[in-house]
Amino acid sequence: MRIRDVQESDLQALFEMQKDPESRWMAAFGSKDLEDKEAFFRHMHKIAKNMDVIYKVVEHEDWVVGSVGKWVSEHGPELTYWTDKRFRGIGLTSSAVKEFLLLFVERPLYAHTAGDNLASQAILKKLGFSKYEEIMSFSEIRNMEILEVGFVLD
Repeated sequence: MRIRDVQESDLQALFEMQKDPESRWMAAFGSKDLEDKEAFFRHMHKIAKNMDVIYKVVEHEDWVVGSVGKWVSEHGPELTYWTDKRFRGIGLTSSAVKEFLLLFVERPLYAHTAGDNLASQAILKKLGFSKYEEIMSFSEIRNMEILEVGFVLD
């Protein structure tokens, strides 16, 4: 497993990953429009130019299996990650986030998960994040209010 800069040739794989309904439900937050490939590519090109965003591809055995990065929320730097469901449960996500934390050393670093995304919460706790808030938030993907859990790494 390694993380590396996103290349144009990675965008199709990233687009396909974000379209998976089960993965979107688990993530709970993000764009509702999952079929608009042009909008996705425009968004990816926009964030590539944004100096406040760091976005990396997670690669395993020459396959793009996910992404990891940070953006700036109202709290400050916010961790984000996504793993293709075919590669979950084998430690790749934890390894990718751990490697990313060695590259991005600014603290505090925040992360938020859906309240029922226990796998993501376990990864954050394993890597030293601590829970600091539980709030109700509207999930456009689920079209309902859900519990959102905030974590911080100091």
